[in-house]
Amino acid sequence: MRLQIEALRRMSGPERLSFASDLTLFVHELTLAGIRARLPKATDAEVEAEPYRVVFGPELADSVLAHRSRIRGGAGSRR
Repeated sequence: MRLQIEALRRMSGPERLSFASDLTLFVHELTLAGIRARLPKATDAEVEAEPYRVVFGPELADSVLAHRSRIRGGAGSRR
């Protein structure tokens, strides 16, 4: 842990931001891979929606996903 903190302190602000962004993307991709492994018959839309359902619960997730669909101009990610 000490070495990680030292490495982060040596990074510039933009480097730390890039590192955090890369780490966030990696965790998102890892999450989706885990969902795909647990739900092999799920569609891409269902896989993308599942983290919302886990974090927010089904009702709020449906609301969030409907709003997300509206602002993106899509058909929606409903089960």
